[in-house]
Amino acid sequence: MRHKRLNNYLTVQDPVLWENVLPAKSKRNTMTRLHIFVLTLIVSILPTSSVIANTERFSSAQYENQDRFVRQMMREHIGYDPLLEIIAGCESTGNPYRIEHWDEDGNLIKNPRSSAGGALQVLLQYHSDWIAQEGREMQNIDEYMMFVSTMYEERGYRSWDESRGCWGPYSHLGIL
Repeated sequence: MRHKRLNNYLTVQDPVLWENVLPAKSKRNTMTRLHIFVLTLIVSILPTSSVIANTERFSSAQYENQDRFVRQMMREHIGYDPLLEIIAGCESTGNPYRIEHWDEDGNLIKNPRSSAGGALQVLLQYHSDWIAQEGREMQNIDEYMMFVSTMYEERGYRSWDESRGCWGPYSHLGIL
C-alpha cells in the first residue's frame, strides 16, 4: 500500500479501499468527505451541554433514561400504543414527548392537587379498592404498569380525559 501527503494528512492510496468507503471524484473531495464523516461521528459521541446541564431536579440525561425506561415498561406490559405514551407525557410532565415516573427521591411523581401518581397519574386513593383487589404495589413499576394495563383494557383512554387538552391533537394515533 502506498501513502501520500495530502493537505498535511497522511492518506492511503488504495483505490479499492476508497471506492468501498466513500465514492468521490477526487482524492481531495474524498478526504473532505471523510473528515466531515469522522468529525460528525466524534461530535455525535461527545456529550452535549444540555446533557451535562442540571437545570431542573434531574439532568437531561436522567430524564432521557427515565423516559426511555418507562416507555419500555409500558410496551412490555401494555404493548406499543403511541397515544398512551403521549398521554403519559401529558399526565406526568405536561409535555407529550417526555415521560417521568419517579421524583428525585425515587417516589412516584405526584399531582399536587390529587392523589394521582406515576407516569400515567393513576388516582391512587380513588382506585385504592381496585388496586387492593388486584393486589398491586404501585411503587413497583411492573405492578404499576400491570394495573394500568387492566385499567386501559377496561376503560380505554377515558381514564385520562382530564388531560385531553394536551393529548387530543394526537388522538388519531390511538389503537383503541
